[in-house]
Amino acid sequence: MLPTTPTPPRPTPALSRAVAAAALAPLAALLALAVPLVLASPLTFGYPAAALAGTAVVLYLAHGRYADPGQGPAASPPVSLVMVVRDEAADLAARCGALVADRPGIELIVVDNASTDRGAALLERLALAAPLTVLRLDRPAGYHDAARHGAAHATGDLLAFLAPGAVPAADALDRCAAALAADPGLGAVVAHTRARHAGRNPLTRAQDAWLDSRLRVTAAAEAAAGALADAPTGLWVARRQAVLPHLAAWRPGRSLGGLARGQRRDGGRWRRAYAGSPFAADGPAGDRDRAWRVGYVASARVFVPVAGTAREFAAAQRRRLAAALPALATAVRYAPAGGAPLAYGRAVARCAAPVAALGHLVAAPLLGAWPAAAAYLGGALLAGLAHAVAAFLERPTVAAWALQPATRLAAALLPAALPAYALVLALPRRRRT
Repeated sequence: MLPTTPTPPRPTPALSRAVAAAALAPLAALLALAVPLVLASPLTFGYPAAALAGTAVVLYLAHGRYADPGQGPAASPPVSLVMVVRDEAADLAARCGALVADRPGIELIVVDNASTDRGAALLERLALAAPLTVLRLDRPAGYHDAARHGAAHATGDLLAFLAPGAVPAADALDRCAAALAADPGLGAVVAHTRARHAGRNPLTRAQDAWLDSRLRVTAAAEAAAGALADAPTGLWVARRQAVLPHLAAWRPGRSLGGLARGQRRDGGRWRRAYAGSPFAADGPAGDRDRAWRVGYVASARVFVPVAGTAREFAAAQRRRLAAALPALATAVRYAPAGGAPLAYGRAVARCAAPVAALGHLVAAPLLGAWPAAAAYLGGALLAGLAHAVAAFLERPTVAAWALQPATRLAAALLPAALPAYALVLALPRRRRT
């Protein structure tokens, strides 16, 4: 396998509970002390206190309730792995060779998305020496369209989709397969995701820390509550019957987790809407559509490329913004009864974040209400410190905990700039002559 930075295994349940208690005790004390301030000035202290309370709930679920489903007995069902590549000749041979060597018997399907480098010729040579299927597109297509083309040739009971440029750990597929084998109610799982070449510069290190926390904490909390529908992962693994019948409805903003969770509610509608799709015939035969759950496998690791420059980062944020609202709607629409409070709470928080940021960081200083800005920034720093304490106690050898306060502060500042950024994106661009 290509060089990666390994992530330590998930700690024992007893240690997780101890971490949760150590991280939550200071937050609980601060929230108790803040009650009089909130009652006296709800506009100033209400949102920061609510955000800290949400942080406490998420940390409790992630460290006190989450159990890694990939730690069970090994399973080896037939797996079809779909890779979409474009102009990735530099490390393509190493990645494909490692995947075949790590899991003998895997059905590896590589979709060449109209590469312009020597990748196409390289894949043809690899296909002669390794057990892989190469499909070439004449014109560039979106990732979802290209991945669907590959899935149409898959025969495995489990379908795995690897993000462009992603490198999975040697045991990532095995752990995801074990998670699905251990829990028949899981329709799809996501792997823990970190950044490739994280030490390149401060920007890549910050994105690596954000990915680590987003999966280890947020995805773990949502999985523990049964509310997980999507995550910024580099590896999805799903049961064939959970996603393939309506794979034609897969698009940006509707993840494979959304397809699995929404099968009972919208599976029939999706198959009727895409009746001409080759996947529609794969619908449930004599079996009712199910509302599958989505799991998170902390012990399955995958490493993805991240933006290394400000321009690349801005482009990545633009794509993230475009898919944010559809993904939020998917999470709320398919939230189960047990996970509905967390799903609805996160939806409200994400919708309120830009308004709160503008109110506390722009309007309040203009009106001379500096305590509101201080409370907002102080709450973000306290949330970052709580995340840092939990990460340090759980994995003291991983340096990503040190960036938690900075990344939380940046996440608190970002919503204030999003409306202006969205306006710039909406303005018509002058065509170059």
